[in-house]
Amino acid sequence: MWSESPVGEDALVRIGLEPGLAGALLHTRSVVHAELGADLERGDTAPWILTEGGTFAVSAPLSGMLHQPNGLLHHQPQRLCARPLDDGWLYTLRVSPNSAEFGTLLSAGAAARLYDADSARFLDALQQALADVGSGSSASSPATLPEVADTLGPVRYFSLLRGTYG
Repeated sequence: MWSESPVGEDALVRIGLEPGLAGALLHTRSVVHAELGADLERGDTAPWILTEGGTFAVSAPLSGMLHQPNGLLHHQPQRLCARPLDDGWLYTLRVSPNSAEFGTLLSAGAAARLYDADSARFLDALQQALADVGSGSSASSPATLPEVADTLGPVRYFSLLRGTYG
């Protein structure tokens, strides 16, 4: 997710996670950002999200300079999962408004279709994993993501998450 606002000759772009991924990142312990002012190339890892099951690397969608990490996440990393479109954003990036990379970003409709497909693949992977441990078809099978994560264990749950979104 991103929004653009002009700043002199550059633009500030707010970087965050799409809500499906953010909601699936259970037990977020901390968010580790690159150094303030760091130059990031599109695809560079920044930041890293530490969860109970492992570390999730987030790739920069554009090239630019790390302008400001979201300070709220330092003491309340769970905001990333609970409010990704509000105060759970990750950081702002200073980008040239003339960058050709803007043209490579997905439209809102294309992004929504991609996010829906990712969510469906993740849910399918979770159902298969639950079936593998014998919980997939019983009347007491887990119904919520935290219950599924508890049933599978944090490492296996995170592995499926990273396999889908990572």
